[in-house]
Formats: sequence, structure tokens, C-alpha cells
Amino acid sequence: MEVSILNQFKMNKENARRKNEINLSPFTVRLPR
Repeated sequence: MEVSILNQFKMNKENARRKNEINLSPFTVRLPR
């Protein structure tokens, strides 16, 4: 389901912000801020 994938992207983006973007995956880097 595309919805679950989008939700994962959102969670990854949130986690990246909480970790101060120390661990960036190729997907989070491509996401607009």
C-alpha cells in the first residue's frame, strides 16, 4: 500500500529530525524540508 510507504517516509523524516539528521538515508535526503 502506498499509504504505508508514505507513513514510513514521514516517520523516517521525523526520526531524522530527532536525531539531528546524524543518520541520513538516501530517502530522507531526497525529501524536501
